[in-house]
Amino acid sequence: MNKKGFTLVELLAILVVLGIIITVAMPALVESNRVAKINEQKDFDEMISTACETYISAITNETEKQNFEETKELSKTVGEFINNGYLKGNVVNPKTSKKISDETYINIIIIKNENGEIKCKYGE
Repeated sequence: MNKKGFTLVELLAILVVLGIIITVAMPALVESNRVAKINEQKDFDEMISTACETYISAITNETEKQNFEETKELSKTVGEFINNGYLKGNVVNPKTSKKISDETYINIIIIKNENGEIKCKYGE
């Protein structure tokens, strides 16, 4: 008699092998997910910083840049940055995966370093 199918022992062996594979692969998958979230946050921070620096470059001329104090603070909304072309489309917070409202303020801290270069830091 020709029986088709697997025995219980064969099915259990397959489950054990799959369990071992999952046990070995899971830490690598969790780590890659963690690294991806960190990189997403860095990209988001860089995008906002670049938008801030572009905004500062657009609103200031060389004389104003030279007259900047050590630090200066400004507040602009996300909507203002989008409408003026400094950010594109919907801005999504990587921590919550939700769209940031156009009314959300970005607090820009303009820092003039010892070389006279202007850099921006931001905070929501």
